[in-house]
Formats: sequence, C-alpha cells, structure tokens
Amino acid sequence: MWVLDCVNAHRNPCASAEVARMGSTGTGSFTDYPGSQQTSPAPGQGTGGGADSSGDSSDPRCLAAIERLNLEEVERCAFFAASQAVPPGGTDIRLLRNLVDGRLAVATDEASPVVVGLVPTAFNYLLACMNAGHSYRGEVIASALAPVARVAVSLHG
Repeated sequence: MWVLDCVNAHRNPCASAEVARMGSTGTGSFTDYPGSQQTSPAPGQGTGGGADSSGDSSDPRCLAAIERLNLEEVERCAFFAASQAVPPGGTDIRLLRNLVDGRLAVATDEASPVVVGLVPTAFNYLLACMNAGHSYRGEVIASALAPVARVAVSLHG
C-alpha cells in the first residue's frame, strides 16, 4: 500500500513512484516555489528561494518576532522518532542554518540539536535573513501528542 511506503521511506518519504503517479511534481526544496533562484547550492545549503523571499538585512520581516508558528512534519522528525514524545512548553529551540531535506527546521537549542519540526514554506524568507546575518531562537509555546503530534513555537531574532 502506497501510504506505508510513504511513511516508511527514508529521508524523502513522499518521493515514491506511487505518489509521483498521483501528480506530485515537486522536489520538496526551495526551488519548487515561485520566485526561487535556480542555482546550485553548496552541499547542505539552500538557495534562499520561495515566494517573495527577499529577506535581506533591511527587510523588516527579518527583525519581527514570529509568534505561534505551527511546525510541520513533527512525527517524522528526530525528536519524535527518538522519544515518541514532543518537547514540553518552555523548551528552548533555534532555527537551524542548514536545511533538513531541503526545508528550514527548528531544533532543540543544545550543543547537539535535535530536529523538532519543519517550518511552513510561507516562512522561506527566513533563510535569506539568516544568510544576511540574522539568527533565530525561541521556545516551544504549546505541544500535544493527540490526535497527532504537534508543536507550536515562538521565534525571535
């Protein structure tokens, strides 16, 4: 059954042939979105693309705090996979500079960060902000396991 293949696939779980036959044409990377730059990034780096992704240091969005950001793919990320749990409220987190499977990711703010979830693509501009020198830290403000694992965070520069 294709659902099991999608759930059990390694690294890019929904890149199976079955899903592709269903009309999926994206790669799961920044270059899938309008306004992205089609360049060859260095290994582990993105292109900073995405719709309206200017994100230079004068962009006011780079300085704005982001409240109640609902992370995506929580159950597929390392934190949940290792513990079958979500981080509790108050857990310190940071936005990783390196992309995870072509996506921005939030991880625990530790010497050895553990990925908690992926950032919605509407926030792709944050990569360009980070490339301009900004960094983002924050905390988990809400989390729950049922009916599906979910984590909401706040981020500030």
